[in-house]
Amino acid sequence: MNTKHDEINLIDMLREKAEEKELSHELKTIFGGYTKKSVHDYINFIKQQQQRSNETFEINLQSLFAEKELIQNDNNALIARLNKVETSYDLLFNNVKNLKFVDTEYNGIDFYNFKITIQSLEKQLKEMAESNNLLEEKFKELSNEIIELSKKLL
Repeated sequence: MNTKHDEINLIDMLREKAEEKELSHELKTIFGGYTKKSVHDYINFIKQQQQRSNETFEINLQSLFAEKELIQNDNNALIARLNKVETSYDLLFNNVKNLKFVDTEYNGIDFYNFKITIQSLEKQLKEMAESNNLLEEKFKELSNEIIELSKKLL
């Protein structure tokens, strides 16, 4: 990692030397013009400003990646919960359906309790599906924003 940093510093130094040579060659002293120092100061200011912008962009991009990861994890957890509820619902539904055709020891209270459980699971399923849809929309928005920011970085 240190060698990469050294390479970047070497490249920056070479770039600065080339710019200074270009400026020395291009800048002529004229009456009412800018001084060489003021031009150098301005160029340095622009470089620093660009560097700060780049650093801010990198921080924002990393933040978006982290937020995307959190949302993706939340989405996966909700999908797992949704699958569990769907499985429970299917089991309960099949049990109730099969009880209609078989002589059993179950009475009306048992069927009523099954119905309440099914309604509760259906409500949870609906809420989780809505929550899942919201997370998927947010995930898509963040993915699009990351793509746009990545394009701007290039």
